[in-house]
Amino acid sequence: MIWGYTELEGWHYAKKWGYYQRCEGPVVAYIERMLSFYRVHVTWRGQLGMCDIEYRNESFDGAKEKALELLAKYKDAADKADLHKDYFSPFNSEGYWQTVYYK
Repeated sequence: MIWGYTELEGWHYAKKWGYYQRCEGPVVAYIERMLSFYRVHVTWRGQLGMCDIEYRNESFDGAKEKALELLAKYKDAADKADLHKDYFSPFNSEGYWQTVYYK
């Protein structure tokens, strides 16, 4: 049992790292438990570095819904730069991490 869940259809659980992972086209979404929230981390497949999109939610189901939404939105993305335009991308100067979080 992992965080109260045994299996999630379509998701892989990486026991060593403690996160769920799912790929759609060129993007990968990870859901991991932090101290008091769940973090959705979306990156361009095959590239290491800072996450391209980061979203946080207090419930696992909320995090999973957002991860699926982001995967559907970016599964046909042509370039990594498309992810950087998202509201929850740390690279978007007008997005959440710049205008809300750092306020």
